[in-house]
Amino acid sequence: MVRQKWAIEQLSQLAKVHTRFGWQTSNLRKYLRLEKSKNKAEQSPESHANDGIAKREGASHLCNP
Repeated sequence: MVRQKWAIEQLSQLAKVHTRFGWQTSNLRKYLRLEKSKNKAEQSPESHANDGIAKREGASHLCNP
């Protein structure tokens, strides 16, 4: 969580940052029908990339309602 807070602080100096709760990302991922792996060590889109895709799509709706 410390690195996450640091990253958010650094990014907020470059652009507006919108944070989300885990349940919000989960709802977006389910809406987009993206799989989620519970194995964080797994090297697959289902382990991390799909959360990024869901967050990106959610952010695009904030910018382009």
